[in-house]
Amino acid sequence: MTYHGNGLPPCRHRAESVEPDRWICSSPKLVVASGTVNADVCRRACPYIDHLLEGNGVATMTAGVTNNGVPSATSASASNGVGTVPPRTIVAPSRAVSPRLPSGSQEQMGYSPEESANSLRVLIVIDIAGWAYHNIFLALRRYAPKNFIVTACGDRPTRKDLDGIDGVLVLPYGQIDQIAEAVGKYRPGAAMIGQLNVGFGHRVQIAEHMMKLVDAVVHVNWNSYIRYGCRDMQYQISHGVDFNLFKPIVPIKKRPRRVLWTGSEIHKTLKGHEILESLQPQLAEHDIELDLQLVNSRNPPKTHREMASWYNAGSVYVVASKTEGTPNPGLESAACGCAVVSTRVGNMPELISSGWNGVLVDERTPDALLAGILEAMEQRERFAENMRHAIVHWSWADRALRYFDLFEQVINGALPPRAWNQEFDVEAIRRELSESPETSVPS
Repeated sequence: MTYHGNGLPPCRHRAESVEPDRWICSSPKLVVASGTVNADVCRRACPYIDHLLEGNGVATMTAGVTNNGVPSATSASASNGVGTVPPRTIVAPSRAVSPRLPSGSQEQMGYSPEESANSLRVLIVIDIAGWAYHNIFLALRRYAPKNFIVTACGDRPTRKDLDGIDGVLVLPYGQIDQIAEAVGKYRPGAAMIGQLNVGFGHRVQIAEHMMKLVDAVVHVNWNSYIRYGCRDMQYQISHGVDFNLFKPIVPIKKRPRRVLWTGSEIHKTLKGHEILESLQPQLAEHDIELDLQLVNSRNPPKTHREMASWYNAGSVYVVASKTEGTPNPGLESAACGCAVVSTRVGNMPELISSGWNGVLVDERTPDALLAGILEAMEQRERFAENMRHAIVHWSWADRALRYFDLFEQVINGALPPRAWNQEFDVEAIRRELSESPETSVPS
């Protein structure tokens, strides 16, 4: 990064006319030592600074997190008990509508850390309380270094949410425009990092657009990082799993011959629900029960403890998705001792060595998935034991440290070098990906 003679980073305001007489500042980075915007210097380089508008008074709900009764889970939220007739496609009946985020201040969130003059404040933008992005926030907050203050808000940040914030991590990439606009209005000195939690080739235009608005991009799997070109502003950090929450409770040899799957109702086709449902007759011939749980935002999410119990009631978990960034239930079920069968999506190829600690299927077809399930059921004890050694490297306690190292460097105006990503042999991964049936790897 180059600097002006006064030691300030260069103005990088990019004004866009989104409606008459209204301008936004989509990726500002002009900060003085105190963390406030030097408007005079900025005005010389960015004539549209004076056009940034104040908020329009629309209330934004803030993450409702309490130390007791944390609304947490993976994307699974159906709360029905175990049935007896396979396959069980469960959609819990509608009760109270699950809010995108319950309102409340950071104090109401049950999080009042001691702040020092050297503390770095990171705001994590999420969407729905209790769902996947919320759980990432909970994990990062849980393992934050002492010099970080971590808070969360919904996908329409307010002035109050952004007050004093040094860096913003954007998880709902589809709402990047409105989030960037809010940062430009209320905290134009804050660094922005976007997480791309999606498989390569899916929503490419959104991904490319997000890369123009943020200071750095986090890919959650190596496939995405490499296929998007290993650009200087891009980094790879896989999601983790919290072993204090997800762990084997019931030995796999004592579990029923049950196959598990969960996914959102709105994405059930993308997640492979119909394919797995069609396998019920063949699985029944092998005395295998099929437990499919469809979930939606209208129902209260399962707690982590409930999810862990559910995983421990099955022998095999299946990821049948067409595309993924991180299939979190795949990680969680593996940590709970399930044998995992997966299509080659997201970071599952990084976790699973097919035939050693799980099964990767090359084709997303009923026959291929059935063969994978039967192999995993036959080898479930060996796969679970081997996975126990592999999954240890996926702890959120370790992954969080990489996030905070990246936060600190980006907030201080210096992007880490590409070598920061060399956790694995990128060239070897590139060669492997180039041989896969998916889109070719850019050189």
